[in-house]
Amino acid sequence: MMTLEIPHRRNISAELRIALLGILAPDGKCDECSKYVGIRRLEIDHVHGRDWSARALSKLQRAKRYWSEYLTGVAIRALCRHCNAAGGGRRYDRTEKAS
Repeated sequence: MMTLEIPHRRNISAELRIALLGILAPDGKCDECSKYVGIRRLEIDHVHGRDWSARALSKLQRAKRYWSEYLTGVAIRALCRHCNAAGGGRRYDRTEKAS
């Protein structure tokens, strides 16, 4: 009897994230410092900050949200961890003041 293997959500979210990073940075380089870190070590950054909490979403919901934003023209880019953290770890839109 053959069993059907259903991909785990974690695998689907990682595949979606890596596919998007492959479009944003096909060479595996950070958009800020141009250092090669590889696709798997890049992070997705919102150029103008984001107006939603990533912690409120699962990894799969986040990956789908990144794709939706990319397809609707939201300015996102691929950064290495160092450059993304240097941006202040901003969680909200830069035009808003965090309380």
